Amino acid sequence: MSSDDLAVALRHHRDGRIDAAVEIYERLLAGDAGNPEIYRCLGVARLQQGDLPEAERLLLRAATLAPRSLQVTSDLGALRLAQRRYRDAVGLLEEVLRREPNHADALNQCAIAWTEMAHLERAEPMFERLTRLRPSSAAAFRQLGDTQHRLGNHDAAMAALQRALELDPDDRHSRLALGDIHESLGRSREARAQYVALLRRHPGSPLALARLLMLSGHEPEPDWIVQASRIAEAGDAPPELRARVSIAIAHYHDRLGQYE
Repeated sequence: MSSDDLAVALRHHRDGRIDAAVEIYERLLAGDAGNPEIYRCLGVARLQQGDLPEAERLLLRAATLAPRSLQVTSDLGALRLAQRRYRDAVGLLEEVLRREPNHADALNQCAIAWTEMAHLERAEPMFERLTRLRPSSAAAFRQLGDTQHRLGNHDAAMAALQRALELDPDDRHSRLALGDIHESLGRSREARAQYVALLRRHPGSPLALARLLMLSGHEPEPDWIVQASRIAEAGDAPPELRARVSIAIAHYHDRLGQYE
């Protein structure tokens, strides 16, 4: 095995072909059991596959071999985050940020950990810094907008979410979040426009349909009722989504009863 093999594995990993990358990493590790970078890469891949015990074994081994590696420490922080050990995650990730304040991976994971612990006031400036480090990342602007929305900073949230949509027009979450902000501010027409735009790009979106059927003051299109009924009755969508669509349909029929 050679550096070319590692390059191939890294390319598979970057492009989302995790199983193919793991196969090469394991072969590389069999021939070079003292290489911390291979342990780290394989540990990250196992983390992405959801095998947290194996990811922990591999990343701890990488940390033993390369105790001062910022990336290994950052990846261990990501592991603790996945394990919902949020305080431990923050401890590791803030250690990385003390040594390298612009370490984008650590900054992102640390902000997420603070968010999970409901310390949004700590997460917001981190996500804002992340947008400066990753100005082309829709995810960074989406996370910033979500946090600002939850803090009640609606204008800033809308600007961040709109930027996320400019970077990724297919970003469903940002479109829904914008609609939600407009609803919270009593702007039902603007909210409807966001949900309709989402349906145009993603026909049959359960959440968009549910929001439209629940939106007061606007009559839904007949086809939306048909689509929503199919989602509620079919077994394809996750139970939580089916339940939300069913509630929205019931709400719509209740409104019809009130108007009759």
